[in-house]
Amino acid sequence: MSEVVGQTPVRDRSRRNTVPAGFNWDQWLGVCEKRPFIGNAYYHPANWRKRLDFGTGTFGDMGCHIFDPVFDSVGLGSPISVRSEGPAPNQWNWALDSRIQYVFPGTPFTAEATLQSLGTTEPLKPPAEVRSLLEGDDLPDTGSIVVGTRGAMVIPHVARPLLYPDKKFKDLSPARSRLR
Repeated sequence: MSEVVGQTPVRDRSRRNTVPAGFNWDQWLGVCEKRPFIGNAYYHPANWRKRLDFGTGTFGDMGCHIFDPVFDSVGLGSPISVRSEGPAPNQWNWALDSRIQYVFPGTPFTAEATLQSLGTTEPLKPPAEVRSLLEGDDLPDTGSIVVGTRGAMVIPHVARPLLYPDKKFKDLSPARSRLR
């Protein structure tokens, strides 16, 4: 899951602003279609990621960071299938929300023959049955929730993982929890 930060879904690119001194707009555009510079954070510092010509949207931008610990921990490879739901992008911007369903083949570290993974961006948060596993705690703005056979783990982006149910894992120390 990933929050949508700083999205400016401007549908009219007819705005024009002065290119900041020392910034080579033509060089930054590279091989993209020439267009006037739009200021007020339309592209910079981070919104370029949400523009069709320059980025892959919120999920494309953050997905690699969010999924990395999940891929590494259970040894995932390529998905069997991927389904994306949500609004289509407009002419210039990726949609503000999406829901991406992945199905992966099982691994030696998964209980089932297949593993389903759901990626969402705001406002499409994980379903209520998954949120209920967090025992009333807030969801992180960005991160992963791994649901296993004996509990759940929340992996916030840039924070320590949290294990649920709390009482089951309260005495677990990081040193004892390493795989041997």
